[in-house]
Amino acid sequence: MKIKFFISIALLVVLNSCIVNKIAYRQENIVYKNQVFDAVIVPGFPYFENSNNEILKMRILWANQLYLSGKTKHIVFTGSAVSTHYNEAMVMKKIAVELGIPDSVIYTEKKAEHSTENIYFAMQVCEKNNFTKVALATDIAQTSFLKNYIDNYFPYLARLPINYSRIDMRKDISYVNVEDCKVENFVSLKNRKTKEQISYASKGNNIDTTGYYIMNTRFAASLDK
Repeated sequence: MKIKFFISIALLVVLNSCIVNKIAYRQENIVYKNQVFDAVIVPGFPYFENSNNEILKMRILWANQLYLSGKTKHIVFTGSAVSTHYNEAMVMKKIAVELGIPDSVIYTEKKAEHSTENIYFAMQVCEKNNFTKVALATDIAQTSFLKNYIDNYFPYLARLPINYSRIDMRKDISYVNVEDCKVENFVSLKNRKTKEQISYASKGNNIDTTGYYIMNTRFAASLDK
């Protein structure tokens, strides 16, 4: 599969570069230092068989770290089966539970096919469960990609980029059996839609964000508590 998605995009350009990450960490360490969130949103990534799945792993490990350190009360994993037969959110939950996160604090959103949809549909989950203090917890590359979308539609969604010094990438997750996360009659996104349709949807153009300013108002108020 094109050398495992170009070795998972060259491991997100060498873990997003140490210098860029140090700048990104300031947002977590200073702006949100004393905040405890109701939930963090963790976007999915394709799960590949016979692979180390490094990008998927680092996002799960970061969610695990945030929960175990008391930074968040709940986790929302989001993502459907986009590039492989495996539903991304279900795979992430399965591995997270194996790492020790209680099943009861994990929520899954299984429809999103793009990063913008990860945010939109996961925010719906948060709204349904009255989570008002919410943060995006992913790598700095994806955080940066989503900046304009978040600023436009969910300006009070906090951002907690991965701090690689606080996760152990040597952790083995290959033993976790995720066969029950496979989707029947799977057809990859690229075989269901044209490049133009995929590009259009990736910018969030297929989703309706009207009404979410109400949630943003609630979220803004909760940050002051």
